[in-house]
Amino acid sequence: MYSAVSPFRSHSIRNSNRAENTVGIGITKRERVSSIKKDQSAATPGERIRQARIEMDMTIRELASRVSMTPEGLGMIERNIHPPSLPILHELSKVLQRPISHLGCYENMPETTIGDKIKKARHYHGLTKLELSKLIKVNEKTVRNWESNRTRISDEYMSLLKEYLEVLQF
Repeated sequence: MYSAVSPFRSHSIRNSNRAENTVGIGITKRERVSSIKKDQSAATPGERIRQARIEMDMTIRELASRVSMTPEGLGMIERNIHPPSLPILHELSKVLQRPISHLGCYENMPETTIGDKIKKARHYHGLTKLELSKLIKVNEKTVRNWESNRTRISDEYMSLLKEYLEVLQF
């Protein structure tokens, strides 16, 4: 009944006001659709990343290629299925021209213990545990123990961390 030449033929029949596509080339109009309005505050990292991407007039594919991700992976981050890793957030903050602390929603992290404060400050600075440990010349396991409140921080290291923790004094 239908010719096998055109995969779009049945689509053309449903929409009688469209011309029949006999060459097999599909043309689609690309529109950007946003469920987040610019004046609405985004509460999750995924929402903030999506909002920043839309404000910069970028598609998921464009942003994903600029941060060396797949569009599907970025889509899962934007839908809050998977949280973004610190290295990915670092790349996204460069491309989207937003602070890593904003994209990561780090203002919502707790600050009840010194371990919480170290972890929050580390995230604000966009550092992994390994990067922080190299910066202050301690073992990565030591940083992990501090953040989980398993070990007490000596006065020597507390003075090194003081400048690093100042980011939380806003």
